Amino acid sequence: MPKRLLPEERQKRLEGWKLWQAERIQKKRKSKSKRDWRDAILNHLGRKCINCGRIEFLELHHIVPLKDDGEHTISNICVLCIICHKKAHKREFLTDDDE
Repeated sequence: MPKRLLPEERQKRLEGWKLWQAERIQKKRKSKSKRDWRDAILNHLGRKCINCGRIEFLELHHIVPLKDDGEHTISNICVLCIICHKKAHKREFLTDDDE
């Protein structure tokens, strides 16, 4: 038969469980809001890679990287497929200046 907990021990476990539940709910809300934000941006910019036109495996790319003081705004974001996104980070795209 399980050992009965003292009221203080029981209260401590209950508080720990409530804290765990609150953290779990917060994580779910955060990930859902990030997904909603991404979907809203894709809908606004068009669900198509601006380089090759692919409509699947899309990612959001910061034109001016955040590490270079780029802003996290819609004017600094474009839609790329995963392949073109990798090329963009390797600087394999041709620009108008390169031609």
